Amino acid sequence: MFSELVSGLFGTGEGDSSVRPTGRDGSGLGFLGWLRLGLALQPAVFVRHAQDLAGARLAGTDLRNHHLADADLTEADLANADLTRSDLRGADLVRAVLCASNLRGTDLRGADLRGADLADAFLRDADLTGADLTEADLTGAHLTGARLTRARLGRARFAGAHLDASDLAGADLTRAVLVGTQLRGADLKGATLAHADLAHADLRYADLTGVDLRHAQLGSARLTEARLSGAHWSVGTAWPDDLAVQILVRSEEVLPGIFLVQERQELQYC
Repeated sequence: MFSELVSGLFGTGEGDSSVRPTGRDGSGLGFLGWLRLGLALQPAVFVRHAQDLAGARLAGTDLRNHHLADADLTEADLANADLTRSDLRGADLVRAVLCASNLRGTDLRGADLRGADLADAFLRDADLTGADLTEADLTGAHLTGARLTRARLGRARFAGAHLDASDLAGADLTRAVLVGTQLRGADLKGATLAHADLAHADLRYADLTGVDLRHAQLGSARLTEARLSGAHWSVGTAWPDDLAVQILVRSEEVLPGIFLVQERQELQYC
């Protein structure tokens, strides 16, 4: 019965060369099977050396303060899981499901989250420095105060996300979708926002010094007190109607169709 339950949840682990406790029906469970079973059946489990959890079904699991650095969690289901302040440095979370999960204060430095589902996830004060979130879904996610320095966020979806006071310095947000995103007071110094969609985004008091805004869409974005000195933009960049002329006056054409915002007086907002 026990072995059948494991087989139904996780498979028999065929091909796994680890030690295999044997159930009544003779089927083997391998160490990984026992570990995964424990995680599935207990609300709070202390995980040690859990390096291979690819495809594991861990939805709703309590994994607070766990050490999962460099773990393989490829395509794992961690929806609604509690990973508060866990160590996930360098973890492989490609296409993992983390929607509505709690990742507050979690260490995700250098983690691979390409294509991961983080919709509505809670990432307040999380450290994602150098993480790869290319094409990740962060729709409605809460990232207030999160560190995303030098993170790779190309084509990531942030519609409706909260990134107030977050650190995105040097991040690559090429073609990212940031429609309606809250970025008030965010640090975006030196970030790449080429072809990004920032329509209706709130960028008040944000630091956009030296950013790449070529072909970015900023229609109806709120830029009150935002710092734009040194920003590059192009003829394909769409500015809010009340700022377009001022931005042009403040800028110098450095290449055909490419402009650099000069450090002059502050913009006047209507």
